[in-house]
Amino acid sequence: MSTLRSLISAAALVCFVLGGNNLRADSDNGWKFVDAGLRALNITIGPNQSIWVCGPNETIGVSSDGGDHWTKKHAKEDGATLLNITFANDHFGYAFGTAGVVVITTDAGATWQPLKSNVGTILQASFSDEKHGMVRTRKALLFTTDGGVTWQPVSSGQNEKELKRFPYTFSLVVLNDQHMAVHIGEGQYGESAFLTSSDGGKSWKFLDIPSVGISSLLAYGGQYWAIGHEVVGKDKPGGGYAVPMALTSTDGETWEHSKHEISGCKMEGCDACGTAGCLASNGIVAQVFPQTTTYFEFPANKEMTSKWAATDTRVCFVGKELQCGPLKPVTVPKNFNAPVPPVPLPAPLGAPERAGIVCLACELEPVYLDDKVTGPFRLKMILDLNENGTVKDVTVLDAPSLSLKEKIEAAAQQWLFEPTLKDGFAVKVKLNTTVGIRVLNPR
Repeated sequence: MSTLRSLISAAALVCFVLGGNNLRADSDNGWKFVDAGLRALNITIGPNQSIWVCGPNETIGVSSDGGDHWTKKHAKEDGATLLNITFANDHFGYAFGTAGVVVITTDAGATWQPLKSNVGTILQASFSDEKHGMVRTRKALLFTTDGGVTWQPVSSGQNEKELKRFPYTFSLVVLNDQHMAVHIGEGQYGESAFLTSSDGGKSWKFLDIPSVGISSLLAYGGQYWAIGHEVVGKDKPGGGYAVPMALTSTDGETWEHSKHEISGCKMEGCDACGTAGCLASNGIVAQVFPQTTTYFEFPANKEMTSKWAATDTRVCFVGKELQCGPLKPVTVPKNFNAPVPPVPLPAPLGAPERAGIVCLACELEPVYLDDKVTGPFRLKMILDLNENGTVKDVTVLDAPSLSLKEKIEAAAQQWLFEPTLKDGFAVKVKLNTTVGIRVLNPR
């Protein structure tokens, strides 16, 4: 998967562009700030086009009308912070986060129950049902076949060389009781590959598909989907070019090109995919999984993040606040004025433990574009952290331009930290730190 990712990396650098109810007006293009009754940290689409969010104190909320009104479905006072939530099918869903907490539903979200887990903070997870799941913690990749009573390491001793080379985990997918897959990589723009199991985790295989770059791996319709680009014409002058690509597999070992039409993904790529589709740009949702591909447009939003969900008429995303806007079907998508927001990654497996305040997700873009400055910079930052590890406020003190200051502060607002304890109780913290960035001139 190496050639393509080099092309995508270059394209990404060239194309980076800024891009009585619970609502309050935000802009004249239809975007609204939404009060879901909690600090939303992630979002997903659920049964019957319901929209679900999760956050601190194990809180889970749902909207059945596109984000206009919200109902709290689960919460625990002084509980853990839920970092993500998703539904595997119309009945089964799960949410997970700090302190190893996993809560599941088997009745389409009507009730939520805790799943046994003592693995520590869970950064990524995938479950096919209440028994079979896989998690990524700060230290390990683990899977369970008994609902969390016991956990075993993924590919224990079988792929040490590959996991050392590819320490980043892009996504985990448990397809059913026998099939599991991990999308691993060198980094945000490096090479990537798969680890797969077809026997319930007893054995694992390493797979590197040549000439492709995968941006999203997920389950849909009982099979794996890998969305990205493929390099064609490598033997021709110029070394070939990238085209949109979707691969499917029922076992994670044999992959076929989907016959679904995905040309609307174009060079910006389809990324941040979920069962509601993929972002083809900051302004386009491509629903590539049904037999007939459909496209939807929404007003591009410079605060858009990769944490999004959509119904047939509304799209919502989690940023510093929860926002929802209009979504309309289009025959030919045109709104390609802004690339897809980056998908944050947890620290690599094997990263050294650091004393003091521990960040769970503190990603910045590897390269920023700015028409006023260029070069490497080391910036001072002040972050005010809430008791639950979320960022209350952030200030960049010495950014070389206002636009860079705004971009970095917006990204840092999404950072998540382990709650800091004092005498056994979580406390607010002020953190002084520095970050390194590289800036290029787009001209």
